[in-house]
Amino acid sequence: MSSIIKPKLSRRALVSGLALGGAVPYLPSLSRRAEAAVPKRLLVFFTSHGNPYTQWKMRPGAKPDKADWVADLGGLAQNEFSDVYAPLWAHRKKLLIFDCLSNAVNVAQAEPKGHFGGPSTILTSADYGSADGRQAGGPSIDQIIAKAVSKVGQLKSIELGNNPIAVWQGKNAKLPTETDPAKAFSRLFPTGSGGGMGSGGGADTSRAAKLQAGRASVLDFVSPRYESMFKTFDRADAAKVQAHRDLIRDLELQLAVKRETISCNDLPNVNGGGNANDRVDAYGRLVAAAFACDVTRVASIQMSQLAPSEFGATGISDVHQDVAHHETNPGRLANMAKFYRKHAEHFATLMGHLDAVPEADGTTLLDNTIVLWVQECGAWIHQTGHLAVVVGGGGLSNGPLLPLG
Repeated sequence: MSSIIKPKLSRRALVSGLALGGAVPYLPSLSRRAEAAVPKRLLVFFTSHGNPYTQWKMRPGAKPDKADWVADLGGLAQNEFSDVYAPLWAHRKKLLIFDCLSNAVNVAQAEPKGHFGGPSTILTSADYGSADGRQAGGPSIDQIIAKAVSKVGQLKSIELGNNPIAVWQGKNAKLPTETDPAKAFSRLFPTGSGGGMGSGGGADTSRAAKLQAGRASVLDFVSPRYESMFKTFDRADAAKVQAHRDLIRDLELQLAVKRETISCNDLPNVNGGGNANDRVDAYGRLVAAAFACDVTRVASIQMSQLAPSEFGATGISDVHQDVAHHETNPGRLANMAKFYRKHAEHFATLMGHLDAVPEADGTTLLDNTIVLWVQECGAWIHQTGHLAVVVGGGGLSNGPLLPLG
């Protein structure tokens, strides 16, 4: 048991034991590879239905509808953002919003399918893998990128959410998602929640059992050794390790607080526990930790439709039947705008978590990540045009621009 709680660790093993193995190359006092390029990552955010175009389109300075033009988002006031995209204003300098895009692959099919054809094509750009459009004809872009950037010992990608319909490993090969943030944490950081590190494997003495019981943390197991060796780090390394250590601790505390919301007490919630806001927040923290520790470089979050109570809708019981098919009803249109404004808040939350984590070169995780937000359909009723596509991140070649036309 003592070997589990107080393992003998080298300085490098200590950092790995903190679930910070990916940070080792960026600590000058531990490695000569400090100048290595910071990894590039991808996070895909997929949401259901379609964003009503009249509610999200932006025309700063009364730009014309029938002309090609570009506007600098960084210089816009908050009231110049559309109501749906207003939550993104704080990140406007690391944001691209595209207009006049369509899912050309979906519409080019012999018999285009609305809800089914969108998810099978939006990230694959491949023909349907089945006549009904429910299957994709090839891998999604995130999986192509994951195959190219993953290293030995990393997870190729992590799929989160409660709507596994848009991420494909290959033709007719849909990837499952993990809905429960705590289970995703265990997969990403197995040494912090059991992960085969114990000796004896008894349920009462395993790390997993202690973590689940709220009596211990992955950081607690290495804390004595950490405190003694922390003194040997130079100031810059100490700050970086402490930042990552705080990130892991914060994530553990968040999951501990939310553990009751993802328990059997919430059986009526078939989506897997907690409301959408809680899940997105937890997913964002998980992705930030996984990227910071270089556990994986590609992640996706796929969201099913929100419950009316999750986005402030009134007078409806089901988004699909009561809202998404009623474009000409002003009241239903307003509710759909609320639906997508809430998802804009979610996207801002994800960007915020990434932007809060510093990299070794003074940038942030967000500066080195492409965060892509796509949706099932176009302007809501099964359309393929006027797709609302948003890209966040740093280092975008065109800067903070809004291409329209």
